[in-house]
Amino acid sequence: MKYRSEIDGLRALAVASVLLYHFFPNLMPSGYLGVDIFFVISGYLITNHIINLDYKDNFEILRQFYSRRIKRLFPALFVFLLITTFALIFVLLNHDFKKYTSSLIAVKTFWANFYFWRDGGYFGGNDQLKPLLHTWSLSVEEQFYLFYPTFILCAFYIKKKINLSLIFFITSLMIVSIIFWGYINYIGGENPAFFLLPTRIWQFCLGGFFALIQFNKNFELKKKTDVIIFFSFLIVLIGLMFQIGKQLQTVLVSFGTGVLIFSTFSKQNFIISLLKSFIFNRIGKISYSLYLYHWPIAVILLYYYVDSPPLIISILGIFLSFIFGILSYRIVERPFRYKFHFKNSIYLIIFCTVISLSIVTISDKVKSNNTYEKWSKSNGTNYRCPVSSYFPYGSSRACIIEEGKKNKSKIILIGNSHAQMYVPLFSKLLRKTGNEGILVPLNTCLPTVILNVNKKCFKLAKKNLDTILADKKIQHVFIAMTWYNENYYDLNSDKKKPEALKDAVVNLINQINSKGKSVSLISPIAIPNEDLASELPRKIKFKRITNKEIEKKISIDRKKYNAEFNKINLFFEEFLDDNYIKVFEDLCDLKKCFFAKGDIMYFSDSSHLAQHSLTKLTKSEKQIMKILKNIM
Repeated sequence: MKYRSEIDGLRALAVASVLLYHFFPNLMPSGYLGVDIFFVISGYLITNHIINLDYKDNFEILRQFYSRRIKRLFPALFVFLLITTFALIFVLLNHDFKKYTSSLIAVKTFWANFYFWRDGGYFGGNDQLKPLLHTWSLSVEEQFYLFYPTFILCAFYIKKKINLSLIFFITSLMIVSIIFWGYINYIGGENPAFFLLPTRIWQFCLGGFFALIQFNKNFELKKKTDVIIFFSFLIVLIGLMFQIGKQLQTVLVSFGTGVLIFSTFSKQNFIISLLKSFIFNRIGKISYSLYLYHWPIAVILLYYYVDSPPLIISILGIFLSFIFGILSYRIVERPFRYKFHFKNSIYLIIFCTVISLSIVTISDKVKSNNTYEKWSKSNGTNYRCPVSSYFPYGSSRACIIEEGKKNKSKIILIGNSHAQMYVPLFSKLLRKTGNEGILVPLNTCLPTVILNVNKKCFKLAKKNLDTILADKKIQHVFIAMTWYNENYYDLNSDKKKPEALKDAVVNLINQINSKGKSVSLISPIAIPNEDLASELPRKIKFKRITNKEIEKKISIDRKKYNAEFNKINLFFEEFLDDNYIKVFEDLCDLKKCFFAKGDIMYFSDSSHLAQHSLTKLTKSEKQIMKILKNIM
C-alpha cells in the first residue's frame, strides 16, 4: 500500500486531542474521541493490508499479519510498562499500587478494556488516577486483530461459494455493531458501550468499508471533492471540540474520519496540505509512543498535587510526554519494527515482563502499612454487581443478590447506586434466611415517580415501579437512595425544594403498599462530599495537610447532620416504625458523624460506603435481619 502522509496527520490530530483532554480537559472537553479516530484509521489500514497480501496460503497470511502487528505494537508497549512500573513504586500508595499491578496483568494479557470497565469506567474522578487506563483502547485493537483477519478470510471463502462481496460482510458487521452500541447506550450501559469490542467494531468496519470501496474502485469522488473534504474535517473538529451529546459526537468523529480518509486519497488542497505538513507528520509518526507515555505522566502530576496541577506543571507534563514519545519511537518502536528480527521482539517482551514482575514482587515486601495506607484501602471499593448476575427488569439492568431457596419469599432492593452499596450486607443476611433477593438500581435517578432529578428519570422510574407492582413473587421492597440533590423537579418540570422529596417517598411507599407488598426505607447518612479515601491518604503521604485539618475532615458535628435530616428521620420513624432502617445510628454518636474512625475509612468515594465498612453497621444489620425473618 502506498504511504499516505495525511493519515499520519490524522493520527497527530487524534493524539493531540487526547493530550489536550487529559492535561487541559476544559480546553478540549471531548478530546477523548481522538481514540475513535485511531479506530477508524486502524480499520482502514488493516483491511488494506490484508486484501493486498499476495499469499494463497491462509496460514501464511495470518503469520505475516500477526508478526507485523507484534513488531509494531509490543516492543514499545512492554518497555513502557517496565518504565512506568519502576516509576510508580515511588509514587503510589500500597492499595493503589496493588490495583495498578492488577491492571498491569490485564494489559499484558490483552483484556485491559474488560478490567477497566469492571473497575469503574473512564470519566469518574478516581478513573483519572489509573496509570494504565488509556491502554483499554490497545486491548480493543488487539482483540480486533485476533478476530478480524479470520473474519476477512472466512468472508473470502463464502464469497467464492455464494458470490457475495466482501463489502456486504463488512457492512453487515458494521450495522449489527452500531445497532448493538446504540441499544447498550439506550439501556444505560454507557461503560460497556465505551470499553468493549462488540460495541466498537463498527468503527473499525467503517474504516474497512472505505478501504474496500477504494480497493474495488467502484466509487470515486470526482466532483466537489474539496467541499467534501472541508465538511468531513469540520464535523471531526466539531465532534472533538464541542459537547453536543456523546453518542452524536462519536458518530460525527467516526464518519467524518472515514470520509476524510477516503476523499483525501490522491487529492490536494489546504486541509490535506495541513495534514501532510512537517509538524503534523512528525507528531503522527510518534503518536503511538506519545499516546503511551502521556497518560501516566498526567496521572502522576494529578496524584501528587491531588487537585489540578498548576498550569506550568501541566505544560511541563506535555513537554515530558513528547520527550518520552520521541525517545521511545527512535530507540524502541522504529528499530524493532523495521530493523530487528521478530525473535528480538519476543526476547524484549519476555525480558520486560520478568523485570516488571520482579519489581512488583520486591515492592510488596518493603511497603509500609500505617493508618493513611489503611484508609486508602477503601478507595473505589463500593459494590458492583457481577456481570453474570445481570438481567433486564423494568427499565434497569437488575442483578441477583441471592438465588434463595424454594418456597421462600422474594425481596427487592430498589434505588440507585446508594442502594447498590448495601448489597453485600443484604447478601450476607439473605443467605442466612434463605430468601431470594434482587437489586434494581436506577443510577443517577431516584426511584420516586412524582419527583425526580430530570425528565428522563420519571419514565424510567415509572416503568420500574409498574414492573415491581406487577411482580407477584415480590413480598417486600427495600428502598435506598440519595437524599442530597439540590435540584428536584415534578411531573410538570417545575423546580421543587428538597423538602418535597419526603412526600415523593411517601407516595412511592403507598403505591407499593396498595398492592399488598410491605416496604422498608433506609435512612440518609452523613456523607463527606469529597473523596477522602483517595485524596486524604495522598495529602498525608505528600505532606499537604496538617493533623488538625485531618481531624476536621474525618467527621462532622452531629448537629449539622440533624439540621439537615432530623425532620425526615423523625417523620419516617413514626410512619414506618421498625421498617425505617436508621443507618446513621451506626455511623454517628451523640456528638459526631464519622467518615473514618481508627484504621477504617467508611467511604469509598465522596458518598458511597466502602464494602468492608458495612461490617460496622451492626444495629442496621440486626434491624434488617428482623424484617427478613418477619416476611419468611
